[in-house]
Order: sequence, then structure tokens, then C-alpha cells
Amino acid sequence: MVLEIRLSNFFSIKDEVILDMQAASIQTKKAKELEENTFVYGDEQLLKTVAIYGANASGKSSLIKAIRACVGMIFSSHN
Repeated sequence: MVLEIRLSNFFSIKDEVILDMQAASIQTKKAKELEENTFVYGDEQLLKTVAIYGANASGKSSLIKAIRACVGMIFSSHN
């Protein structure tokens, strides 16, 4: 299970970027409406889904490429 992804110096991403899958402990009305998007594993509250959004050329596709590269390394690690 992936809880966090940290990237730097990958395609258009120069500085470190972090995609964290842990749910924040926000107690607002809108956050409580999204409680169905979380689950508990051990003592961690995690997100089921996340959204990646931003301006054009901000590195969204580079993040997806990095995830695909990691998946490829895992699937070909037995060779």
C-alpha cells in the first residue's frame, strides 16, 4: 500500500513534490461530508481517492509518469 509519493528532478518536476494519501483531521462540515472517502488501516486514516489538479504545465502528467515508472519497476523486478 502506497501512503506517500515524493518526487524531485523528474521530467518537469524540479523541487520536491509530495502526494500524501493520509487523511487530514479537519472537522469542518464539508470535510465530514467526505468521510465516505476515507478508511482506517491500523491506526492511520487513509484516503480512498485523490484528485490531482493544477495549472497547465504544473507537473500533473509528470506525477502520473513517475507512478507508472514505479509500477513498471515493480512488475519487472522479477526479471
